[in-house]
Amino acid sequence: MFDFDGVLVNTCSSLSRESRIPAELKDVVRELSASFSLAIVSSTPSPAIAEILEKEGLRECFTEILGADVHTSKVIKIQSLLDSYHCAPEKTVLITDTTGDIGEARAAGVASIAVSWGFHGKDKLQKANPYAVVDTVPELLGSIRGFFAESAIQ
Repeated sequence: MFDFDGVLVNTCSSLSRESRIPAELKDVVRELSASFSLAIVSSTPSPAIAEILEKEGLRECFTEILGADVHTSKVIKIQSLLDSYHCAPEKTVLITDTTGDIGEARAAGVASIAVSWGFHGKDKLQKANPYAVVDTVPELLGSIRGFFAESAIQ
């Protein structure tokens, strides 16, 4: 699961139709979608997310987009995805940029990987104790791979 604003697009100032997803991150999303079911869990309205994903050629990479129009609670949205797709919480991870999302992932029973290029900085994210905090897209891909390698062992 991915948060949208601050993770896929840099929207710390504002979300607009001009928001772009970096090419390196697009490549990671495409690679991950070939092996995993991906979803967006965000506080941004779903139609705005869908429009940007469509423009960026990534809409088909995500099975679900659960934005603010679906529910305000990310815990409920995460649990809904777990139920709908029969996913084990311990084999699910939320990619996020905020400590609040890390807490909501934990409340839903899933791990989180935090990216330092979004809303909260690395130090603040580390204090929330996610599975990992990453600074670059290659580190993100490595942490995701590491998470799933570990969850396969359990």
